[in-house]
Amino acid sequence: MSKSGLYAHFKSKEDLELATIELAASIFDYEVVRPAQPAPAGSQKLRMLVDSYLTHIKRKVFPGGCFFAAVGMELDTRPGLARDKVVEVQHLWLSLLRQCFLDAKAIGEIDTGTDVEQAVFETQGMLLAANSLFVMSNDPMRLEQASKGVEHILARLAIDAEPKKKRSTHR
Repeated sequence: MSKSGLYAHFKSKEDLELATIELAASIFDYEVVRPAQPAPAGSQKLRMLVDSYLTHIKRKVFPGGCFFAAVGMELDTRPGLARDKVVEVQHLWLSLLRQCFLDAKAIGEIDTGTDVEQAVFETQGMLLAANSLFVMSNDPMRLEQASKGVEHILARLAIDAEPKKKRSTHR
């Protein structure tokens, strides 16, 4: 199909952008979010979301990696409905990650003093870095590093199974 033939199906360039974003959101939901739905709340669901995200990137569903990471960078300074929709999808994604950490706190998997916003930021930072580095290098090790990084976050935040023994003051 020619470029002009494609544009003829839409009233405006913005309508084409919105339709593309809507389709990408549906694909992201199908590929990344839905596979994690049956997982138990908390860290298991977080791990499933991370695994689904990294698998989505590895499978090269979109040639530029995560569609929303790429388009978010493209539209970040361009106000409009397309940017607003991308922000909405990114907000929903971050909300899913946030809920996983909140659930992990509630069920006693991680420390109740955990700064959830920081944990979400670190997790998303690793996922975005893995996406970018994988797209540039095609090296799956970058995806594995993100997965390990999320495990390190969970380990750092985990509640110790056994209380730490106090050091003896006697020598």
